Amino acid sequence: MPKNIQINTKSILKIPTQGNDVTNLGTNSVGTSHIQDLAVTSNKIQNSPILITPFIETLSGGSATTSSLTLKSTTGVGITGADILFKTGNNGSTEAMRILNSGDIGIGIAAPTTKLHTYLSSNSSIKVAIFENANTGASTQSYIQIGQSATNKGVSIGHDYTGEYGFLGQNGQSPTMFWRANSTTFGANQLTTGLVNLYTVANTANVLYMFKNTQVEATIGFAGSTDTNFYIGTGSSTINTNGPWLTNGGTNWTARSDERLKDIIEPITSALIKVNTLRTVIGKFKADITNTRRPFLIAQDVQQVLPEAISKAGNEIDAMLGVSYTDVIPLLVAAIKELSADFEYYKQAHP
Repeated sequence: MPKNIQINTKSILKIPTQGNDVTNLGTNSVGTSHIQDLAVTSNKIQNSPILITPFIETLSGGSATTSSLTLKSTTGVGITGADILFKTGNNGSTEAMRILNSGDIGIGIAAPTTKLHTYLSSNSSIKVAIFENANTGASTQSYIQIGQSATNKGVSIGHDYTGEYGFLGQNGQSPTMFWRANSTTFGANQLTTGLVNLYTVANTANVLYMFKNTQVEATIGFAGSTDTNFYIGTGSSTINTNGPWLTNGGTNWTARSDERLKDIIEPITSALIKVNTLRTVIGKFKADITNTRRPFLIAQDVQQVLPEAISKAGNEIDAMLGVSYTDVIPLLVAAIKELSADFEYYKQAHP
């Protein structure tokens, strides 16, 4: 009894039981050549009258656990053409994927330019790719890695379940982040444990911007060009608009005080009387377990004579008061000037 090779219950080839070799495919003659690399042209095996009906629901390489399935676009030898196309939709009208002769894979594109090239033909909110890991164990990691080796990842994008953090990139063993905006490359590199280096590759602004809904916004970082000051400020999304700065190598913050930025409302008067109401004490913070002695002004005292130097932290009802000690300096200068004027008057009265 000849053996039948069938597709969708239709016999397309009979092989005699006397052997596994055939010639003149489509006959029962026993030949001397093995059936290998059956080339198909116009749905027919070459040099054979057998018509292959192109309706295959399942294609399998075998039933063994070690079976492999090999797909070939051609048996010809060459370096161009011979792509593998996967078509779906109405009579295969939509090309879903293509594998080029070079090995480049295109999804949604007929001419991929890299090993995996995906393309959406129109504006859409459809995600280009989703990579998920259903496991939620303590050691589960989900990431895409592109790089030289496991220890030198050029780019790694993913999530570590244990620490619940995302990471982008890796240089050696140190996590690295890079991003690009307005043709400027920014980055963050963890040089050693606990130390993070934020940088730009050009003399451009490097700014960390934060905001709290519509209530407040803040910036911290460097301005552009040759400016080497380190700025911190609130009330604006633009660096070097408000707040103090630290000069390169400086040990103290510099207050913004240019006269061109100010409208003078009134001079400070009765400064000496006001200063005399302030308690100047040595104390410690109640929460300080080291009991460190510190010099203090008391915020409530300052609030009575110079409320402009007072700010609040926390909720309005039980807010803690704070003193801007630098804002108290003008009051002290005004008091010194009053003392100086009194001394000059005394000298003139008692020559």
